Amino acid sequence: ELWADGAALPYTTYDRLGEIDQGAIVDNKRLRHVLAITAQVQAQRDSRRQAGPSRTLAGAPPRPPHPSPSTKRQRLINRLDLERTMAATPLTQNADILTLPVAMPPPHPEPDSVVSGQHHRPTATPQKTPTPHKKHGRTDI
Repeated sequence: ELWADGAALPYTTYDRLGEIDQGAIVDNKRLRHVLAITAQVQAQRDSRRQAGPSRTLAGAPPRPPHPSPSTKRQRLINRLDLERTMAATPLTQNADILTLPVAMPPPHPEPDSVVSGQHHRPTATPQKTPTPHKKHGRTDI
C-alpha cells in the first residue's frame, strides 16, 4: 500500500500487455471490426512477462529463451503488420460505416516536382473581379 500523510492512497497497476476479450468484440457493435483487427495484432505479439517467480521451483519447465518465430516484441510490431492484418480480416455483412477501413490518399507532389513525373507550365492565378454594389430600396440602411 502507498501512504501519504497518514492516509492510504488508492492505486492500480498498468497492464502494458492488455488483451481484448471476445466479450468486448460482441458488445461493441460499431467497433467489432476494429476490435477484431486489434485482437489479431495482439495474437502476433510476444506477450511473455519479463518478471515473475521462478517456474522451476513450482515444477514447471523453464520458459524458452527466445519467442516463437511467429511472434514479435510489442515495440517491433509496425504499420506493415497492421496493414497485413487489416487486409486479412474480412468485413462482416452488417459492418457499420464507421468501422470501414479508410485509405488515406497520398499527398500530392508539387506541380513541377520530379516525383510527379509531369512538368506543368505555371498558370496565372485567377483574380477576383469586383462586383458593383446594389442600391437598396430603403434609404435608412
